[in-house]
Amino acid sequence: MTPSTPALRNIALHGSPLPPDQPKALAAGELTLSYCNGEVRNCALHGREIVRRIYVAVRDKYWNTTRPEILGLSIRRTPASFRIEFGCRHKRDKIDFVWRATIEGDDNGTVSFVLHGKALSTFETNRIGFCVLLPLKEWKNIRCKAELTDGTHVTGRLPGALISPHQPLKDLRALRADFGARTAAELRFEGDTFEMEDQRNWTDASFKVYCPPLTSNIPFRVKKGDLYRQRIVLRVSSKVATPVNLRAAAENTARFSQRSYAIPEIGTSLRETSGPLSAQETSLIGACGFSHLRTNIRFDTAGASRALTMAARNARAVNLPLELALYFRKDARSIGEDARIPAAVAARVTRVLLFRLGEKVTTRETVAKFRAAARKILRTAGIVAGTDGYFVEINRNKPAWREALGICYSVNPQVHTFDDAVIIDNLEGQHDALLTAHHRYPGKAIIVSPVTLRPRGNPSAPRKDHGPDGRQKSLLGGVWTLGSIIRSAMGGASSVTYFEAAGDCGIMERGGRRVFPLFHVIADVNEFAGGRLRPLESQDRRRVDGCVLEKAGRRRYLVANTTPDPRTVVLRRLPGNLRMRRLDAGSFDLACAQPHAFRKGGRKVTASGGACELRLPAYAVATLDAME
Repeated sequence: MTPSTPALRNIALHGSPLPPDQPKALAAGELTLSYCNGEVRNCALHGREIVRRIYVAVRDKYWNTTRPEILGLSIRRTPASFRIEFGCRHKRDKIDFVWRATIEGDDNGTVSFVLHGKALSTFETNRIGFCVLLPLKEWKNIRCKAELTDGTHVTGRLPGALISPHQPLKDLRALRADFGARTAAELRFEGDTFEMEDQRNWTDASFKVYCPPLTSNIPFRVKKGDLYRQRIVLRVSSKVATPVNLRAAAENTARFSQRSYAIPEIGTSLRETSGPLSAQETSLIGACGFSHLRTNIRFDTAGASRALTMAARNARAVNLPLELALYFRKDARSIGEDARIPAAVAARVTRVLLFRLGEKVTTRETVAKFRAAARKILRTAGIVAGTDGYFVEINRNKPAWREALGICYSVNPQVHTFDDAVIIDNLEGQHDALLTAHHRYPGKAIIVSPVTLRPRGNPSAPRKDHGPDGRQKSLLGGVWTLGSIIRSAMGGASSVTYFEAAGDCGIMERGGRRVFPLFHVIADVNEFAGGRLRPLESQDRRRVDGCVLEKAGRRRYLVANTTPDPRTVVLRRLPGNLRMRRLDAGSFDLACAQPHAFRKGGRKVTASGGACELRLPAYAVATLDAME
């Protein structure tokens, strides 16, 4: 049944009663782009994306982003130019900052974005100013020329497949790159000193140019009345005119790659404060086919012993091994006492992720102390070193990797930006993080744990934004999860732990009353656990994504529309007869309220000559099983 009101349909689609963002299409000569919520997005020349976003970030001293309120928007546009004016206010706690924007696009391919700002209060901040995101596809490994603030010029290449642990460029005034023999782009930065970071360190899929530099005295103090003026200018030139294929935006012709990848183990997690699983939760976890349960045990708080006992009880109930994430106290001497895991718990553990307060990554001392005290658990469990934080930590600091079975880090797509489109855009960053991890730690299993849709709570940074995200329960959440699984397989992850078993950050409601769309995506993949995955090769994986799963002669095709607009995709090289089940707004209520009935449903489709045309509504996932 389709949700009965527009608000309910929007909640089903992307977790909010408000309609999805509707970017306004613009042009500056042959350059196409869009405006949305105070940002310039997707600047492209003849289909080649040069700049993904230009926006203004205001962050507090905890790196929380202060969301903008847009005031008095005015847009004037012609077929080849535009002028946009608006006001913007960022207000949160002590921060009160306003600015006026003028964005102009000329018919010669130049875009200018000017900010005039004023502080209405005195506050501390880590960042006020422009951020420019450069897409990986066009900028990875590209040769470019940088003009520095002292007037000198340097030439070099941006990072390629491997992620740069530190800033590739600093003290920037301008950046120029040639895309092929006939297309060039230049970005100029005014009003502050800019530098570049490789955002794949946080599994974002972009290079970011930002200000002020991280070498500045952060947090810095802004006084009431302080004035700001910054300007970004993008100039793009081309010696070739390429007609735009308007039909390609709505249609895709896609094939599945001939190269296959091992499907990683996929698990889920239980909160350390969780009680016993209900019968319905146990049944649904079993239906999802997980490989393991992760549980966090914190020895710096009371209740570690009870949490261990409950973890073992729940693991027995669902007949799954435990992935134990152990958080030891700062004093290394306490590890010997804390690491004495009861035999009944140790028997359920398949691996132990070792963390210690005050350590960015697991040290040799922590591993050695644990080994000495936890001989029972090590009879069946392997040690995993790394970080409970982001990939950047193991890219900049080497944990005790030689002493460990594997290396771990966590993932979420919202470290820096938060809207629906960026959730999808950032999927590519997960793949490159895995490639870099394998390069830095050869021969080690890479454990991605946990994966969440939003940052988790961190006791050492309690004022950092975290918590549930409405998209967890939406079709967009399902589409994103499929994309994440595909990138995890392509990058060579050994194991990935997704979300929590139940609750607002889980795969279902507490008690198992309803499941979320991502439940079905995970269940579809886990039915092929131990098999292989071949990704979809489409013209634009930011619009249509998917894979084929293969095991023991069975094949299942998963195809997703990753946008809020209907899409048509033509699949090639398919078997003649398939059974199709579609997860979309029309099937949302059935899929969530009666998951077993939904999974048994579907209809027969025929691929004529090996080709099948799929019409996919917003954020839909089609599951096609080959029929004998």
